[in-house]
Amino acid sequence: MKQTRVLKGFRDLEPQEAAIKWEMITRIRRVFSRFGFLPLETPGLEYADVLLGKYGAEAEKLFYIFQDHGGRRVGLPYDLTVPVSRFLAGNPQLKMPFKRYQIQNVFRAEKPQRGRYREFTQCDIDTFGSVSPLADAEILLALVAALKELGLAHLILRINSRQILDQALEKAGIVLEKQRLAILRIIDKKEKISPAVLQRELARIGLEKKSQRSLEDVFATLQPDGNLKQIIQLAEGNIPSGVKLEFDPYLARGLDYYTKMIFEINIPGVQLGSVAGGGRYDKLISQLGGRQTPAVGGSLGLDRLLVFIQEKDMWSKITPEPLVLVAFFPETSAKALRLAQTLRQKNIPTEIYLGKQTKLKAQINYAVTRNIRYLAILGSEEVKTQSIILKNLQKREQKKYSLTNLVGFLQQQLKKDAGEVQPDLK
Repeated sequence: MKQTRVLKGFRDLEPQEAAIKWEMITRIRRVFSRFGFLPLETPGLEYADVLLGKYGAEAEKLFYIFQDHGGRRVGLPYDLTVPVSRFLAGNPQLKMPFKRYQIQNVFRAEKPQRGRYREFTQCDIDTFGSVSPLADAEILLALVAALKELGLAHLILRINSRQILDQALEKAGIVLEKQRLAILRIIDKKEKISPAVLQRELARIGLEKKSQRSLEDVFATLQPDGNLKQIIQLAEGNIPSGVKLEFDPYLARGLDYYTKMIFEINIPGVQLGSVAGGGRYDKLISQLGGRQTPAVGGSLGLDRLLVFIQEKDMWSKITPEPLVLVAFFPETSAKALRLAQTLRQKNIPTEIYLGKQTKLKAQINYAVTRNIRYLAILGSEEVKTQSIILKNLQKREQKKYSLTNLVGFLQQQLKKDAGEVQPDLK
């Protein structure tokens, strides 16, 4: 028998994981909508020339680029920023400022590790057509609000500016654009590598020790410029408790399209990498053939957050299983289906037993294996008396209800469950 396999770096999500992920998406969408961002979707396949030349040589090594059946050179999206910029370039009639959110899968052929996969879900927000520091600050506040909605009590928001970094490199005497971009990618790894490795990496791209020392001296004196100070002040005045905002002169972010503010959000004390990041990219839309359009945005890494939430067992009460299984006997099957439909119309997750064995014991066993909490039993006697027996399989007790009372009781249980699953990480 041929063995089935999943590609390295890709994965199946089992029902429990998928249920948590979809609940995360629901909460994130709710926050983004609250901030006035509109939903948008772009294709899962783009022309290769749309994707190439925007991210930098290191990033483009991770692209999935291939020829389709029509002989066209195409690629899977590396992120959602370039696709949405392509959309903006092709739709100049859009009223500005334009704010959008987008939640879709992207692909990177990188080395898989904890919380990092080759296919993953990005949750993006972007504002186009505004140069105001308010737009930058709002991106930060919206992403922090979304993370808080997921139950992350403590966060570190690190912020810098590509403009500051460019000026620092110029002051250090580094003028070659190609070398400057390479230096920024190396500096961005500063926290992950030792000083010796950092020096070797800088030497590898041709930076002499004298230039390295000059670079260190310049970086030691870096401070926020006027624009970044405004953004920081706006954010600090509105950011919730538990979030530490700090200027990080070594934060560079590896993508070439950033122009000014850049940021990353981390969970303190957790070795998982950043759970959100982004920045301002005012030139990307014009590079794709559109008019000059200022843009700022950021993204949440949903898969990293899912790993963290599961490891901390934060949302253990969220379950994909229905609340009720309607159990019946052959002579009451039609009535049982009607009962199930009635409960569903009242937004009560309900399953009807579909197995071959119609004995009550078999139906109870099925419900137990599925972790279904309640069994609604509809026999001939219940049909006659217009009642339903509700068996609590966890407490091993049962009670007879009228249909109206049954609906009311189950709706109360759902409300109680909703209160219990509010995540809170201390």
